Amino acid sequence: MEKRDPKRDALPDVSPSQSTYNTSLTCLDVGDCKLTDESAPHIARLLHSNHTLTELNLSANRFTATGWREIARALQDNHSLSSLRLDYCSLEDAGLVELCDALAHNSSLKSLDLEGNKITGKGASVLAEALKVNKSLVDVTLMPGNTIEDTILDSIKALLRDRRIEDK
Repeated sequence: MEKRDPKRDALPDVSPSQSTYNTSLTCLDVGDCKLTDESAPHIARLLHSNHTLTELNLSANRFTATGWREIARALQDNHSLSSLRLDYCSLEDAGLVELCDALAHNSSLKSLDLEGNKITGKGASVLAEALKVNKSLVDVTLMPGNTIEDTILDSIKALLRDRRIEDK
C-alpha cells in the first residue's frame, strides 16, 4: 500500500493540470488539511483559473503572510468566489493586511469568516478601510478569537449593516 503524504496529497483536485481543466468545481473544502505556504501556489492557480468556484474553505490551515500574499493576489482577479472561510488559520494582522489589499479589487466576495485568527485592532482597522472600498462584502465574521476594540467592531458592523439595508 502506498503511503500518502498529507501535504502533497491534500490538494489533489487543484494541482496545476487539474485546476485548468475542472470547469465545474463550485465548492472546495480543504479546511484542517494541514496546508502551508507550499500549497498557496495551488490555491492561487485555482482562484485564477476556475471561474465556477463560489465557496472556498481554508479554515484551520497554517499559511504565513507569504502564503496569504500569494492567495490574496489571486483573489484580486477572481470574479466567482462568494464565500471564503479562513477561521482559525493563524491569519493574524499581517495576513489580514495582505488579504485587505485584495479586497479592494474583488467584487464577488459576499461572505468572509475570520474568527479565531488573533486579529487585533490594527488589522481590523485595515479591514474597515478595505470595506469602504469593497462594496460587495455583506457578511464578515470576526468574533470570537480575535482581540478587537469595540469601536472598531462597531464601525465594521455599521459599514456592513448599511449594505444589507441597501440590498433590500
